[in-house]
Amino acid sequence: MADYVKQYEQEEKYTLNVFTPTTPIDGKLFYTPFKGKIVQAYDPQRNHFGVDVQCPRNTAVSSVLDGTIVSASYTPNYGYVVAIQHSNNYLSIYKYNAGILKEIGDKVLGGEKIAVTGWEEGKSSSQSCTAEFQLWHMGQSIDPEKYITF
Repeated sequence: MADYVKQYEQEEKYTLNVFTPTTPIDGKLFYTPFKGKIVQAYDPQRNHFGVDVQCPRNTAVSSVLDGTIVSASYTPNYGYVVAIQHSNNYLSIYKYNAGILKEIGDKVLGGEKIAVTGWEEGKSSSQSCTAEFQLWHMGQSIDPEKYITF
């Protein structure tokens, strides 16, 4: 048995394709983070790894799955940003928020309110704003429109 393991390790030593290129999403129910009109689609070739959605100001932002808040902070470029780690190596990111309702380490349920839209810096008017949502699986970005209706 030890010889087999050594042989396998040697053969696989330089194999870079450890994960399959497809993402196993079947069976997952994703909640809608916020409703609105998509104004910029997912486009990884242009380094846009999510969707920008125009929605009413002060709209509650919901977690798309059960998970744990792993980041919740203000950034000069994206306003308040929340990141949630979910089971099966999913990560969701919510950008351009006016405020955050949770703290790092908080456990959240799918559909639970985590933030409020409406960050100002060139992305908002008095009545509407743009929010960005990203979905990642095992370090690869995923087109959210394939799994979530906005």
